[in-house]
Amino acid sequence: MRFLLAVGLGILLATTLWSLRLSMLPEAIPVAAINDPERSLGPLLLASEKAETAGSLFYMLLFKGALPAYEALGEEPFWVELIAYFSDRLRATEPHLILARGIPGLQAVTFSPATAPPVTTPDIDLPQPVDLPPPTGLPRPPVVVIYHTHNSESFVPDSGQTHIYDNPDKTIVAVGRELARQLERLGASVIHSARDHVRQAFDQSYTRSLETVNEILAAYDNIDYVFDVHRDALPRRLTTTTIDGQSVARVYIVVGGNEALGHLHWRRNYAFAMRLQSKLAELYPGFSRGILLREFGRFNQHLHPHSLLIEIGGHENSLDEALRATEHLARVIMALDAERVRPER
Repeated sequence: MRFLLAVGLGILLATTLWSLRLSMLPEAIPVAAINDPERSLGPLLLASEKAETAGSLFYMLLFKGALPAYEALGEEPFWVELIAYFSDRLRATEPHLILARGIPGLQAVTFSPATAPPVTTPDIDLPQPVDLPPPTGLPRPPVVVIYHTHNSESFVPDSGQTHIYDNPDKTIVAVGRELARQLERLGASVIHSARDHVRQAFDQSYTRSLETVNEILAAYDNIDYVFDVHRDALPRRLTTTTIDGQSVARVYIVVGGNEALGHLHWRRNYAFAMRLQSKLAELYPGFSRGILLREFGRFNQHLHPHSLLIEIGGHENSLDEALRATEHLARVIMALDAERVRPER
């Protein structure tokens, strides 16, 4: 009984402190007040923003607590972030989802509201292997968008830092620029955005990159593929391979599957990711680390059915290894495009 009382008081205190924190932030009120369906989700969107930015946020927070120096520009102190995590988590998530975090197998159970009919997302048939040779004579070159939510991500062997805020030539932006060049060399039309999304506040970077992608999609009505290019933060031995005798950074595909944030058709993105993964494995075995489905995020992928987050290498890779990866990734993307996988219009 004392334990339950202590837990209840802790939750109440955390929620109160987080609410006070939001009330003191000048940006908190305008975000909720804007008449925009993407920003009307309140605490749930804020919580997801942090989760998308940090990956597994809880473990990142523990890491930050052990190493206080590990703090990106715009981040709050460890104890504030930890309170924010738990208060957002408890206020923005339904009870069965909280339980599912700790009970194996419960995530596979579908719970329907007791007072309303269930809302389901129609299943989407996964693409089947194509037996015919790749068709030729496509009416126009593919149009590809490349941008960087975490544009400050850099490569430690070259820069000595995990993030650089004032020199895009040493960050993942340079990798995206090279990927754009390789795709253009193979015949694609590419829109590459190097816009900064992290300097103001790292944990709100997806909110700002959402605006970037919306602007691009509004300006062009024939976009086929949208790639948010990052670099991962895993040890080098997991993010490096050898292709044609050269050391090359591996790629990793990330798909968000959070229907609560309006990403109802995430299976389309996942189906496209499977096609891309299949082609990667076919042309360059071992080049890709596979597909990661993140149930808590959407990564702006709700805006386009062929939008993906692609990690190229990790912080322990060199910039040259990441640049080499772009040539092979571009070949895979164009080979897949030749199989007529562009979204229907």
